[in-house]
Amino acid sequence: MNDFQISILKNGSKLQKNAYKALRKANVLERLQHYTPFVAGTIPLDIYLDTSDIDIICYAKSLNQFEVDIKTFYEDALEFKCFRTLVRGEQTVIARFKSEGFLIEVFCQCVPVLNQYAVIHFLIEKDILANMTAKMREEIRELKKKGFKTEPAFAQYLGIQGDPYFELANLNKQKIEKLIKQKSQS
Repeated sequence: MNDFQISILKNGSKLQKNAYKALRKANVLERLQHYTPFVAGTIPLDIYLDTSDIDIICYAKSLNQFEVDIKTFYEDALEFKCFRTLVRGEQTVIARFKSEGFLIEVFCQCVPVLNQYAVIHFLIEKDILANMTAKMREEIRELKKKGFKTEPAFAQYLGIQGDPYFELANLNKQKIEKLIKQKSQS
């Protein structure tokens, strides 16, 4: 479990606290503990919209077993759906269900969580936001309100060219600081 994100949710804004309650009520982190659940996405980053879901990234050695477990735990949950798809060439199981009014999306691959793009993006976006002012954070949120997904919103705001998912994954602290400095001077 990732304590930083849990602490942010538990002690954050009203929406973040409600997201924490939804996770607790559904016992998501406890039930999926063998799959190294990682809370990612816009809610712990504090750039969420009212319609944002709670993203949980998991790792499984066997997607078949994960699928059995997630169905056992949540098949009776409100609006439960579970399906397989390819994401960046990796077999992926995605399960969605509601808890306390929140849509929870569980994303699982046979790739350790710290090597999955969703977590890599989350950690880089966290670093970017740590270097931004409150006004800059709000400008990211405004792009999201206009329909941009999170990674394209960051790329658009920072003037990053190319595939935003690939380009964000390849940023390091020096590049982040340089981009933020350039943006603050413009």
